[in-house]
Amino acid sequence: MAEEAYAILVQCARLTGDAAFYEQLGNALTKFQQWPDLAPLAESHGLGPLLFHHVRQGGFSLPGEVRLQVQGLFLRHKVANEMRMAKLSEILAALAAAQIPALLLKGSALATTVYPQPGLRPMADLDLLVPPDDVVRAQEMVRRLGYQMPRPEQPSPDSPHHMPVATLATETMVVSVELHHRLGGRMRFPRGGSFDQLWRASRPLMIHGRPARALGPVDMLWHLQTHLLAERTKLIRLVDLVGYAEHVALEADWARIRREVPKALAALSVLQYVTPLSETLSRTAGIPRGKRPAGTELALHDWPPLPRQYWPGWSRREILRQTFFPSELSLRMYYGVASNRRIFWHRWLLHPLQILVWYFSRRLKFRGPQ
Repeated sequence: MAEEAYAILVQCARLTGDAAFYEQLGNALTKFQQWPDLAPLAESHGLGPLLFHHVRQGGFSLPGEVRLQVQGLFLRHKVANEMRMAKLSEILAALAAAQIPALLLKGSALATTVYPQPGLRPMADLDLLVPPDDVVRAQEMVRRLGYQMPRPEQPSPDSPHHMPVATLATETMVVSVELHHRLGGRMRFPRGGSFDQLWRASRPLMIHGRPARALGPVDMLWHLQTHLLAERTKLIRLVDLVGYAEHVALEADWARIRREVPKALAALSVLQYVTPLSETLSRTAGIPRGKRPAGTELALHDWPPLPRQYWPGWSRREILRQTFFPSELSLRMYYGVASNRRIFWHRWLLHPLQILVWYFSRRLKFRGPQ
């Protein structure tokens, strides 16, 4: 991996920056050499628009071709998100007419509330959560708007928590929609999370002038923290978690969050060494502060353990080392160990045991019945 380029992106994985941040970023860009890797890596981590935003805010110059690439990512996602939000408004209107409640998830909920500009939060698709009893009917409403979808029109074994992806080809792009009937998949929600519970705790927002609702603070923090580590790491998910926590700092019930989703608070206590938290959030949420964990400069680049095809050029020994001995930051994030707690047993006992469990589970899975 282009570690120098990754380190630049880790620095830019934040919504705002002060004078000290822009001075540090400017110094890093002055010494930077891996220019061909920067834009492609930024796009793969969903950070192209934020990279350009910070470069522009800091008044930095980039090599001509690289600046065009990064600016192109910014403009492309800006236009794409404008189209997605317009289509999302149409879908919400159709669902409302059919009396089907819907909750916005991930990017569609965050782009217009947490991010300074909707285009700064790239989206692959529009994610909505609807009641399980209404998900087939909701899919039919989407079909009537011109979206195409594969058959069968039921959740697939590979994605049992949502319907097959529905797509609409416009003149400029393809808009994709995922209708979920439950949160997660293999991820266990800590308190059941029936749709009625989620709806009662939800919060209002506006999409293209149309009222909508998204998960409430407790549920959204769980959702974002879990997605940050449950799939292949993308740095934009780090921005989502910290940005949303800042957004709800004064309204969230942090005592309840501490009881029900303590891993979210633990993650914030670790990420404060990657992206400094505001004094307001640190105080109201009671974020613990300990020693800076090792691995902040390349936050989460070694987690979760990935198949070998994702690490071209690495020896087997290097892959084993990264898998069994990830950075302290990654270890704390994955197991929910706050920065002021000891990591000794997770490092030397719990994590090696977890790797062995994964290894033998995969062997049994691929072996199948004898």
